Amino acid sequence: MKKVLIANRGEIAVRIIRACRDYGLTSVSVYADPDQNAPFVAMADEAYGLAGVRPAETYLDIEKLIEIAKRAAPMPSIPATASCRNAPNLPRP
Repeated sequence: MKKVLIANRGEIAVRIIRACRDYGLTSVSVYADPDQNAPFVAMADEAYGLAGVRPAETYLDIEKLIEIAKRAAPMPSIPATASCRNAPNLPRP
């Protein structure tokens, strides 16, 4: 494992990014349009926009997350939001 996709925002994402750094892992964040200038986006080694505003069209859009995961090639991904974590169609490592 060398790279981790963080499908969350805010303080949780910041904590995961810090943990990744501590363990020498590359962090990959995703962000909604309003979060473009948020600290977790700037802190991540890589960041990808989700092109949207509402959670349903950004952080909870499994298809967008999978597409970014394919581009960024992380393994594993961390679906940190409860809604995303419990999504029945989210692929598991």
